[in-house]
Amino acid sequence: MTQTKEPRTKTTGRTFGFWAGMLACFVLPAFALPIIFLNPSGPLWFHLAFHLIGIALCLLGIWLASRAAKAAPTRTLTVMSWTIAAALVVWMFGHTGELVTVLTHGGAHASPELFDDPTHSFFASFAVPGWMLSVLSIVVLLVSSGIRVAYRSLTGRSARRSTAV
Repeated sequence: MTQTKEPRTKTTGRTFGFWAGMLACFVLPAFALPIIFLNPSGPLWFHLAFHLIGIALCLLGIWLASRAAKAAPTRTLTVMSWTIAAALVVWMFGHTGELVTVLTHGGAHASPELFDDPTHSFFASFAVPGWMLSVLSIVVLLVSSGIRVAYRSLTGRSARRSTAV
Protein backbone atom coordinates (compact mmCIF):
# COMPACT_ATOMS: atom_id res chain seq x y z
CA MET A 1 0.00 0.00 0.00
CA THR A 2 1.33 3.39 -0.90
CA GLN A 3 0.95 6.26 1.42
CA THR A 4 1.11 9.81 0.34
CA LYS A 5 2.61 12.43 2.54
CA GLU A 6 1.63 16.01 2.59
CA PRO A 7 4.41 18.23 1.27
CA ARG A 8 6.40 19.97 3.95
CA THR A 9 4.90 23.22 5.00
CA LYS A 10 7.08 26.14 5.83
CA THR A 11 6.59 26.61 9.54
CA THR A 12 7.76 30.21 9.48
CA GLY A 13 6.54 31.30 6.07
CA ARG A 14 10.16 31.62 4.95
CA THR A 15 11.78 29.49 2.31
CA PHE A 16 14.81 27.26 2.66
CA GLY A 17 16.76 29.76 0.56
CA PHE A 18 16.27 32.42 3.22
CA TRP A 19 17.65 30.20 5.99
CA ALA A 20 20.51 28.96 3.80
CA GLY A 21 21.33 32.58 3.01
CA MET A 22 21.40 33.37 6.71
CA LEU A 23 23.83 30.48 7.22
CA ALA A 24 25.99 31.95 4.46
CA CYS A 25 26.06 35.23 6.40
CA PHE A 26 27.22 33.19 9.40
CA VAL A 27 30.47 32.16 7.64
CA LEU A 28 32.08 35.61 7.57
CA PRO A 29 31.92 36.21 11.35
CA ALA A 30 33.09 32.64 11.91
CA PHE A 31 36.28 33.43 9.99
CA ALA A 32 36.71 36.98 11.29
CA LEU A 33 36.34 36.09 14.97
CA PRO A 34 39.73 34.39 15.46
CA ILE A 35 41.53 36.86 13.21
CA ILE A 36 40.32 39.83 15.26
CA PHE A 37 40.34 38.43 18.78
CA LEU A 38 43.24 35.98 18.81
CA ASN A 39 45.80 38.60 17.84
CA PRO A 40 48.90 38.08 20.03
CA SER A 41 49.51 41.82 20.22
CA GLY A 42 45.95 42.54 21.38
CA PRO A 43 44.86 43.15 24.96
CA LEU A 44 44.58 40.16 27.30
CA TRP A 45 40.79 40.45 27.54
CA PHE A 46 40.48 39.67 23.80
CA HIS A 47 40.81 35.95 24.58
CA LEU A 48 37.88 36.08 26.98
CA ALA A 49 35.81 38.11 24.50
CA PHE A 50 36.67 35.62 21.75
CA HIS A 51 35.06 32.76 23.67
CA LEU A 52 32.03 34.78 24.79
CA ILE A 53 31.28 35.95 21.24
CA GLY A 54 32.07 32.47 19.91
CA ILE A 55 29.46 30.85 22.16
CA ALA A 56 26.84 33.40 21.08
CA LEU A 57 27.77 32.80 17.44
CA CYS A 58 27.40 29.03 17.92
CA LEU A 59 23.95 29.45 19.47
CA LEU A 60 22.88 31.64 16.55
CA GLY A 61 24.24 29.10 14.06
CA ILE A 62 22.46 26.19 15.76
CA TRP A 63 19.20 28.11 15.61
CA LEU A 64 19.70 29.00 11.92
CA ALA A 65 20.63 25.42 11.01
CA SER A 66 17.56 24.04 12.77
CA ARG A 67 15.33 26.52 10.92
CA ALA A 68 16.99 25.56 7.61
CA ALA A 69 16.44 21.87 8.40
CA LYS A 70 12.74 22.43 9.03
CA ALA A 71 12.33 24.38 5.80
CA ALA A 72 14.50 22.10 3.62
CA PRO A 73 12.66 20.72 0.59
CA THR A 74 14.67 17.47 0.43
CA ARG A 75 15.94 14.92 2.90
CA THR A 76 19.50 15.53 1.79
CA LEU A 77 19.34 19.21 2.65
CA THR A 78 17.60 18.37 5.93
CA VAL A 79 20.38 15.96 6.92
CA MET A 80 23.04 18.46 5.87
CA SER A 81 21.39 21.17 7.98
CA TRP A 82 21.30 18.91 11.04
CA THR A 83 24.94 17.99 10.41
CA ILE A 84 25.79 21.68 10.58
CA ALA A 85 23.87 21.97 13.85
CA ALA A 86 25.77 18.97 15.30
CA ALA A 87 29.14 20.45 14.27
CA LEU A 88 28.15 23.73 15.89
CA VAL A 89 27.29 21.92 19.12
CA VAL A 90 30.80 20.42 19.14
CA TRP A 91 32.27 23.87 18.46
CA MET A 92 30.21 25.36 21.29
CA PHE A 93 31.29 22.58 23.68
CA GLY A 94 34.93 23.45 22.94
CA HIS A 95 34.31 27.19 23.33
CA THR A 96 32.53 26.67 26.65
CA GLY A 97 35.34 24.51 28.03
CA GLU A 98 37.95 27.01 26.90
CA LEU A 99 35.94 29.86 28.45
CA VAL A 100 35.82 28.05 31.80
CA THR A 101 39.57 27.49 31.58
CA VAL A 102 40.16 31.18 30.82
CA LEU A 103 37.94 32.23 33.72
CA THR A 104 39.76 29.93 36.17
CA HIS A 105 43.14 31.29 35.05
CA GLY A 106 42.53 34.98 35.60
CA GLY A 107 39.61 35.80 33.30
CA ALA A 108 40.27 38.99 31.39
CA HIS A 109 43.83 39.06 32.77
CA ALA A 110 44.75 35.49 31.77
CA SER A 111 48.30 35.26 30.51
CA PRO A 112 49.25 34.04 27.02
CA GLU A 113 50.72 30.90 28.63
CA LEU A 114 47.11 29.74 28.95
CA PHE A 115 47.34 28.46 25.37
CA ASP A 116 49.80 25.81 26.63
CA ASP A 117 47.48 24.66 29.44
CA PRO A 118 46.40 21.01 28.92
CA THR A 119 42.76 21.74 29.78
CA HIS A 120 42.61 24.58 27.28
CA SER A 121 44.24 22.38 24.65
CA PHE A 122 41.77 19.57 25.35
CA PHE A 123 38.77 21.80 24.72
CA ALA A 124 40.48 23.43 21.74
CA SER A 125 40.72 19.95 20.22
CA PHE A 126 36.91 20.03 20.04
CA ALA A 127 36.46 23.69 19.15
CA VAL A 128 38.76 23.86 16.13
CA PRO A 129 37.48 20.73 14.32
CA GLY A 130 33.88 21.71 15.16
CA TRP A 131 34.51 25.17 13.73
CA MET A 132 36.09 23.82 10.55
CA LEU A 133 33.42 21.14 10.05
CA SER A 134 30.59 23.62 10.54
CA VAL A 135 31.98 26.13 8.05
CA LEU A 136 32.81 23.40 5.52
CA SER A 137 29.34 21.90 5.94
CA ILE A 138 27.72 25.28 5.35
CA VAL A 139 29.68 25.68 2.12
CA VAL A 140 28.67 22.16 1.00
CA LEU A 141 25.03 22.88 1.85
CA LEU A 142 25.07 26.11 -0.16
CA VAL A 143 26.74 24.47 -3.16
CA SER A 144 24.34 21.50 -3.05
CA SER A 145 21.26 23.68 -2.83
CA GLY A 146 22.60 25.93 -5.60
CA ILE A 147 23.16 22.94 -7.89
CA ARG A 148 19.67 21.69 -7.07
CA VAL A 149 18.09 25.06 -7.92
CA ALA A 150 20.09 25.32 -11.17
CA TYR A 151 19.12 21.77 -12.19
CA ARG A 152 15.45 22.37 -11.43
CA SER A 153 15.39 25.61 -13.39
CA LEU A 154 17.10 24.03 -16.41
CA THR A 155 14.85 20.98 -16.50
CA GLY A 156 11.66 22.77 -15.49
CA ARG A 157 10.96 20.29 -12.70
CA SER A 158 9.05 21.15 -9.59
CA ALA A 159 11.03 22.34 -6.61
CA ARG A 160 9.16 19.99 -4.24
CA ARG A 161 10.18 16.42 -3.62
CA SER A 162 7.90 13.60 -4.62
CA THR A 163 5.08 12.95 -2.16
CA ALA A 164 4.78 9.25 -2.98
CA VAL A 165 6.47 6.90 -0.55
